[in-house]
Amino acid sequence: MRRLQEMRDASDLILQFGPHKGSTLAQVAMADPDYIRQLMRGAQRPEVRAAASRLVRALDAAAEHKPKTRSSARRGRLAR
Repeated sequence: MRRLQEMRDASDLILQFGPHKGSTLAQVAMADPDYIRQLMRGAQRPEVRAAASRLVRALDAAAEHKPKTRSSARRGRLAR
């Protein structure tokens, strides 16, 4: 339950800078997940880095549990 609350707190953080100023981290994660990864590595404020890190972990965990579609499975075979 505590992790769920931490995730809510992270996703509700409103950015006060940059191209997504005024957006919550959750909104940015949906529209521009790479920007969240940049924040995790380079935001000046430690609380922003920590919140971005929690969201990146959640995004990665969700991606691991996402079932592969037929087209993505085919692309994987073609890449080999």
